[in-house]
Amino acid sequence: NTCYSFVSDTEAVHVASVHQYDPEKKTMVTVPGAGGLSSARNQMEAHYAWAWGQNIWTDMLA
Repeated sequence: NTCYSFVSDTEAVHVASVHQYDPEKKTMVTVPGAGGLSSARNQMEAHYAWAWGQNIWTDMLA
């Protein structure tokens, strides 16, 4: 799971987590050490955010 947030017109940050199914618990659990946060706001994150958005919108509105 990844969530992007724009913090200016040209910069963004993200938070991400990775999950896997635990058959013993019969639920999804986070994978230790996977995922994380942006180290700093930057333009590359904004590029990733727009690309993610365009892909989702294309899939949903096609």
